[in-house]
Amino acid sequence: MTIGTGSYSPSSGFWLIRAYNRYFNVIVDGVPVTQTINTFNFVDAGNPNVVFSIVVDPDFYFWNTNKRTMDRVISESYYIVLPSFTQIPMPFSLTYYYSVAAGQQTLAFLPFGLGFTTEHVFPMELAGSPYWADGTEN
Repeated sequence: MTIGTGSYSPSSGFWLIRAYNRYFNVIVDGVPVTQTINTFNFVDAGNPNVVFSIVVDPDFYFWNTNKRTMDRVISESYYIVLPSFTQIPMPFSLTYYYSVAAGQQTLAFLPFGLGFTTEHVFPMELAGSPYWADGTEN
């Protein structure tokens, strides 16, 4: 596992309850972001040989009622410069905030902590239906 140094807001020790988090945002300008289950990728707009990868820990990404601290949400954050496949740690910022694009509180990943503004909003897995009992079943 390769992970760059993270900075966290409100803090690395802030507890997140997974059931209350429905979206994961990757904030990066000028390029599309692709998702394969809990992995997010994008390519550098200025150099298509630079590929960035973010892996959300499966224990957080897949729906559950557990909680975890912000510093345990991202399991990998790196980039590669093709043709090499050597993973270079990518520093990042992970922020819990109100996202206008998602319409609720969500997590936002900013590579290198840069001031990008374009939100790429990805829904995370939801609970099976019905999760909460409505009192009508016997």
